Amino acid sequence: MARGASSVDDPYPNRLLLEEEYKRKALAWLTGDYHQEIVRDGKTRQQLFLETAPATARVRFDFGDLQTVFAKRETRKVQGNGTVRYQGRQYAMPDAGLIVWQGQQVVLLVNDIFPETVIEVGIQERGGLRLLGRLELMDIAANSVRASQYRRDAKEHMAELKRLSAEVQRQYLQPEMRADIALERTLTATTGSLSTGESFTLTTRLERDPDAVVRQQIADAVTAMQEDNLILDAPVDDLLEGNL
Repeated sequence: MARGASSVDDPYPNRLLLEEEYKRKALAWLTGDYHQEIVRDGKTRQQLFLETAPATARVRFDFGDLQTVFAKRETRKVQGNGTVRYQGRQYAMPDAGLIVWQGQQVVLLVNDIFPETVIEVGIQERGGLRLLGRLELMDIAANSVRASQYRRDAKEHMAELKRLSAEVQRQYLQPEMRADIALERTLTATTGSLSTGESFTLTTRLERDPDAVVRQQIADAVTAMQEDNLILDAPVDDLLEGNL
């Protein structure tokens, strides 16, 4: 590539291409030039191959998958408004969906083999990279219909986050809810299942059947809560007596 490419095609004539630059250049040449070149009877290499190759050899790759494989990867932190910056410009998902990842690191998959740079965004998980969607240039402060819609979508996402946060607090910070969840978990593990009809609150169950078996079940539930590093707001004896 260094000796064969002309200075017109190579934007960096005084050095070797970087690996990412070479991969993007090779992909563009392979898919856009070599495969599409007319070689016989007015047909391209790709057309001739599809006509003559056996079915087992006709593996057709999705161009979007090839883009992902050959993309340059950059790590960015999501800002509080749901945007990331790349080369001094602000990008966001059109529906403001990236705002739920604010403050976290995401991976940008950058493809510049097209006239306009294409950027997808993903988040690294234990099983690999999960793609979230495509980014677009976004000036959220602009007085435009698009920017206004983005701000509305961002507010809706934040409202949903607050609702989910309140639900988590309700389930895990209130003593009654914490005891019920732990007790139900213990009974489910013991019996294999717990139908809706068998569900009950801890206080009601204690009033109805405060025998030694139930007390042991509650004690096991409290132990499970402690193993989950949950802090009890009441002494264990009060929990066993139903004084929540």
